[in-house]
Amino acid sequence: MQQYIEQLSKIHYRDMIEIFEYLHTYPELSFQEENTSNFICNKLEEMHISYKKYAKTGIVGIIQGGKEGKTIGLRADMDALPIVEDHRHSCRSANEGIMHACGHDIHMTCLLGAAKILNEIKAEINGNILLIF
Repeated sequence: MQQYIEQLSKIHYRDMIEIFEYLHTYPELSFQEENTSNFICNKLEEMHISYKKYAKTGIVGIIQGGKEGKTIGLRADMDALPIVEDHRHSCRSANEGIMHACGHDIHMTCLLGAAKILNEIKAEINGNILLIF
């Protein structure tokens, strides 16, 4: 199973880079993550993962494992900080005065990547996994 998961991570690597670059380019402040929330919901829909929205921008997705077991939660913050980005790279923040200096862009990317892989192997999972954004 471990080799299969490693293989899936290599297959989806490029998609995760694109997700990271998008999330880094369009940061939003706390409780204003409407674009980010919609982006994540669209990605979950593409993966056929059911979800519910909470408190305007929060999202909880669920992967139902194929076997009985407990439920665990995986979590990623979505908000950015009111900081001017000083980098000159290709995915620089397009929202003036806001950036993901906190790393939440990679947290969301990692959770979406984990969701993609876990959803592909859900028949082998004992229990359920909550995806909390």
